[in-house]
Amino acid sequence: MGFFVYRHLGLAVRTFTFTYDDVSMRRLIFLLPLFLFAQKSNVAILQFDAANITEAEVGILTDRLSTELVKLGSFTVVERAQMEEVLKEQGLQQSGCTTSECAVEVGALLGVDKMITGSIGRIGSLFTLSARIIDVETGEILKQVSLDVSGTIEKVLTHTMAEVASQLSGFKLEIAEGFLEVNAYRKAQNFDLYIADEVYTEISSKKMGLPAGDYTYTIKEFGYADLTNTITILDKQTVTLTANNQPLLVPITFQIYPQSSILMLNGQLVDANNLEVPFGSSNNLSVKAPKYMGSKESFSVNNTEAIDLSIKLLPKSKNKAILNSLLFPGYGQYYYESKTKALLFSITAASLTALLTSTYTTYQDENSLVDQYQLDYQNAISATDIESTWQTYQNQANQVNDLQSQLLIYGGALGATWIINVVDALLFNGLEND
Repeated sequence: MGFFVYRHLGLAVRTFTFTYDDVSMRRLIFLLPLFLFAQKSNVAILQFDAANITEAEVGILTDRLSTELVKLGSFTVVERAQMEEVLKEQGLQQSGCTTSECAVEVGALLGVDKMITGSIGRIGSLFTLSARIIDVETGEILKQVSLDVSGTIEKVLTHTMAEVASQLSGFKLEIAEGFLEVNAYRKAQNFDLYIADEVYTEISSKKMGLPAGDYTYTIKEFGYADLTNTITILDKQTVTLTANNQPLLVPITFQIYPQSSILMLNGQLVDANNLEVPFGSSNNLSVKAPKYMGSKESFSVNNTEAIDLSIKLLPKSKNKAILNSLLFPGYGQYYYESKTKALLFSITAASLTALLTSTYTTYQDENSLVDQYQLDYQNAISATDIESTWQTYQNQANQVNDLQSQLLIYGGALGATWIINVVDALLFNGLEND
């Protein structure tokens, strides 16, 4: 039996016990190049001290630091499970080991070159981080990092721990970065953008640089539903978003008389018991009911609170129905919404008026000829001329008499239509007394 201890370039190798058989020698020959050419310092990370954050959270953050150091490739990092196993064998725990002396003692037990210790605390939304590298052999603090971060613990996990690892390693952290551009959808639109733990308020457009990765964003705008989605930011590329939040639907309640009223909103028939209109909209409301005067209302929705509209229709006037009928047949019936009678009276009156006008025009033309024919008869000398002019005069006079009769008939019919129309409006309008 023999013992072999090897230390190369700061890499401590545990003690091996072996026999000098062929198998053991072949294993040793295989391992030796790894020791000889290793260039990394091996380190162990003690769980950071926590202030105003949970032990579970600080444990996750410490593990993330270990992961980021491994990714950078500057250290060989002892796994937490291996470290805890060694400490357990010695009856020690990570918690309570806060001094450099304790870190050095633990590092010696683990056989590492360097130890990393630190602390993470939170005051409100501000996180303060402190980390240092301690040389196990000399106890010297080789490097110390302090950072203050405003935001969430998620941001500390995904971004800040990588920065801590970069500064401890002495490597410049190269972060892939792209751009996010958010534009307004409507004229004079102002909205709030929530992304990457930052809030940008009352903006109409925004362009910002963001580390490459996946993000969840929310666009908030008064009177509009929140717009939430995910995006992927790629290196040196721009993602453009449009703040096209959908307007909230604002309920409208009605106090309407009579309750049987018919509502038309923007030309569409609507239900008074279940009506919503989009925020920011301009609307035209028409309200009608049989035997009542209609009402038209215009309103804009500039608030998210429910709109209460009170509309009382005025009953139609019986006297006005009569007055309208006096003005023209059918007009009163149209007023009190008897469309069939209104059409009948108006067509009859219009037809009789047209006939009366046409007949009267013809009568005037023909009557002017009567005087001329009478004068021709009076000036005739010969018996033949007297006979001829007399016959012409008589025929023209008879024609004019016929036209007079037609005028009387048409005028009487028009007058009767007018009277019947007024009587109908008086007695059969269906309206209440004024």
